[in-house]
Amino acid sequence: MYSTAELIILAKAYLAWSDIAESTLSIHAVGNDKMFTRLFAGLDCTARSAERASMWFDTHWPLGLAWPVEVEARRRQPRARKKREFAGTSIPR
Repeated sequence: MYSTAELIILAKAYLAWSDIAESTLSIHAVGNDKMFTRLFAGLDCTARSAERASMWFDTHWPLGLAWPVEVEARRRQPRARKKREFAGTSIPR
């Protein structure tokens, strides 16, 4: 799990790259719209939220965005993609 300071670094880098709102990133990462707004204001989050956000960044970090040097990279697992059959061929979902 990344520290609060590391989550802030990751969120700021992701937000600058994606041009989405803090609340949108929070919803994607942890399912509520306040987490990164709270962290940016110097407040804390639960360990569960920090773990969920850490896992989300590990699996959703864009290929075109360099990982911040201030955050030690863990072994990131890309999100598994389910396949479905369509007319005899596999198509990624």
